[in-house]
Amino acid sequence: MSFSEYFENIKDSVVSIFEGMAVTFSWMLRRPHTIQYPDRVESGRPIVQQKFRGILEVDLNICTGCLACQRTCPIGVIMVEVSKGTERYITRFDIETSKCMYCGLCVEACPTSAIRHTGEFAFSTNDIRKMVLHFVKEPVRPHKPVKDAEPPAGLPVGSIVREMIGNRGEEYVQYTPPPLPDATNKTNKESS
Repeated sequence: MSFSEYFENIKDSVVSIFEGMAVTFSWMLRRPHTIQYPDRVESGRPIVQQKFRGILEVDLNICTGCLACQRTCPIGVIMVEVSKGTERYITRFDIETSKCMYCGLCVEACPTSAIRHTGEFAFSTNDIRKMVLHFVKEPVRPHKPVKDAEPPAGLPVGSIVREMIGNRGEEYVQYTPPPLPDATNKTNKESS
């Protein structure tokens, strides 16, 4: 190794260090991509990406009660019950979030986009029974889509689940499905 090669190697090392540090220094002047969640969350800036698959929610105002989501769920975390009789009612729509793998098959299967992913993800609780989301508070008539008609406006994405997440600190109460309206009960008894 000659004297000139020795200094050429030193020059190449110094140049490569400055090239690498130029990239590093340029990132020091930019706004960081990471945030210190939950301490420093900026309002107005989304925490997750737009197509993030968060906790599932159901808008019962546009649900047809077709059970497509329940049938396509590979692990059976969706439980839907629809009353039989002259008037149909959705009497139960539960999603067991502790077992859900958030694959999105139920969302794709829904003809009216009633079931959807939200941007919510922080759903920790000390009681696993609270992780079963019960969407039916009282029996709901299934939505009947009209051909070539504008679908009804649904609730904002995440509004239903946000309310449920806010209530997770309350004491656990055993869920009982709501009773059907009297008119349906009478027709079911008469047909028996």
